[in-house]
Formats: sequence, structure tokens, C-alpha cells
Amino acid sequence: MTVLLMVTNPVTRERTKLRTVLDCGCDCSYITTETAQTIGCVAENSRTINLGVFGEKDTKKMSTSSIPLLLSFGQEFELQVAVDTTPIIAQNITVFDPHSFRANHPEYSQLPFADPAMNQNIDLLIGISF
Repeated sequence: MTVLLMVTNPVTRERTKLRTVLDCGCDCSYITTETAQTIGCVAENSRTINLGVFGEKDTKKMSTSSIPLLLSFGQEFELQVAVDTTPIIAQNITVFDPHSFRANHPEYSQLPFADPAMNQNIDLLIGISF
């Protein structure tokens, strides 16, 4: 599932909406390196990790850095998290079109569906680490 999540740079207090994947199967949280640079976050604790992807046998060594962020939920609540940088989060995502689905299945027309992220890049992945 994707959402547009308000993210705050804790140093500059600048707020940005980022296309975010909520992934309860991922052990860590990630932000693309390009997005981290664009919103002015300063990387901390550079290190090399072994990244494993579901369904693949091999892991890949990857250089990453930790980035502190504030995630905003409404006006009153902010959650401080540390995310790792990565060059890319997702490619070739199959997009679910709720409008077509409702047209083909009118019995589900009243159900709310998650935001489909129509042809948008994924900037942030929130895993179970926070």
C-alpha cells in the first residue's frame, strides 16, 4: 500500500509530502538517496549492509547511511524515525486502478481503496523497524 506522507527534516523543519510504501514485511525503513538530498537531510553512520530481497537467493552488498526524519500524522502527532538510504526503492510496480475495478465489479463500488500511486516514484519505505 502507498500513501502520501508528510515528512519533516528535523534540522531545517522543512516539510515535504513523499510517496511512501508501508511494508510490514521489511525489517528496515528506507529513503532514496536522491530524495534525502532533495529535502536536505544529512546522512549519518555510513556503513555497508547485505540487502536481501524476497524471492531471491542471493543478497547484495550496498553502501547506506542513516537519515533522521519526522513522520507527521495529522496536525498533532510526529514520530521520529531513522531510515537508511538506498539508490532505488521499487521498480516496475503493478498499479491497481480502483476506478477500473469498480467499473468491472459494481458490487464493490462503495469500498474505499488504498491510494494507487499512479505512475509515481516511491520515495520512502516504512518497514517494521520504527
